[in-house]
Amino acid sequence: KRVNDTLGHKVGDELLVAVSHRLETVSRATNTLGRFGGDEFLYLAEGLTSPGEAEEVAKRILSVFIEPFQLAKMRVNQCASIGIAIFSADSENVTEIIQDADIALYEAKRQGKSRYTLFSRDMQEAISIDFELAREMKLALSSGEFSIYYQPIIDLATTEVVGFEALLRWNHPVRGMVPPQEFIAIAEQRDLIFDLGTFALRQAISDAGSWESVGARAKPLFVAVNLAPRQFYDPNLTIEIEDMLNASGFPSSRLILEITESVAFTDISLCARVIAHLRQLGVSIALDDFGTGYSSLTCLSLLDTGIVKIDESFVRPAQENQYSKDLMEATVSFCHKLDMTVLAEGIEDQEQLEHLRSLGCDLGQGHLFSPAISAREVAAWLTRTA
Repeated sequence: KRVNDTLGHKVGDELLVAVSHRLETVSRATNTLGRFGGDEFLYLAEGLTSPGEAEEVAKRILSVFIEPFQLAKMRVNQCASIGIAIFSADSENVTEIIQDADIALYEAKRQGKSRYTLFSRDMQEAISIDFELAREMKLALSSGEFSIYYQPIIDLATTEVVGFEALLRWNHPVRGMVPPQEFIAIAEQRDLIFDLGTFALRQAISDAGSWESVGARAKPLFVAVNLAPRQFYDPNLTIEIEDMLNASGFPSSRLILEITESVAFTDISLCARVIAHLRQLGVSIALDDFGTGYSSLTCLSLLDTGIVKIDESFVRPAQENQYSKDLMEATVSFCHKLDMTVLAEGIEDQEQLEHLRSLGCDLGQGHLFSPAISAREVAAWLTRTA
């Protein structure tokens, strides 16, 4: 879908053909491979004697997606998710087996990309819960249950606030505060992420327009907004942001858009083009959760993000020793050599702050300074901490 939306259906069809050819290379003559619809394929593996053998088949299939696909005019990275269902003697019909595989596929997508999942009966209940949550999410958008909280971002050298990160929150009337990790993935799978993303951007721009800088050396405060992968690759994103900025009068120089390494790794050349278009608007780009993926250095060398957010696992390593300190120092130094601003996440105590200062880390955020606060609390917080 992303390829169709961003590069056109002709390229999408070309990619489907290329995927088919790759799948044929790992398909046995006794098995059946066919396109099931859209971007889904059905693979019938016969003669297997255990679920473990089915998992080995899934691993072989996933292996064909490791290398980028060379199309007529570009190279495209493509991930796959696999749902596995076992047809046994007590299986009632083929339709049910396909439905079970589809449920397992949904679970694999929910867990992340490039995964396979073996169907189990308890998945049906989990999916029912997800469907209900998606239904409630649609209602929540129109009933005002979603809001934006803001976590201050601090200049570590001066301890002055320079901006805020916008964080989406869902205050459910029955469930209470629903954690983002529970609803963001569901929103992406149900196309609700576009409505949620638009809401977050528009609300953050509106709220930030009312912030007043404080302090003798204070500069205009920026707001950083996270972009989901599908939202980032939406061909209408640049136009929507430009319209929001024009309608609000909010300076583009005060807007930072955050993307994760996983967004970039999907198709790093396309990612670079999208970033270039967004930077033409005057907005800044930050690479979020740096260090958690396996393409970190590639992302830094190929993408002109300008800001790098060091993941809190670097700031608060599970085992703090000289190696972890050296790794953090090398990361900050490397980013500075690329003329990038370094922002450390998850700062919780004074010792961490002093260590980051000694390394020359530019910005930081975390509970040491403040947790995320509601929009109506921002003005009072700014005055209190001035």
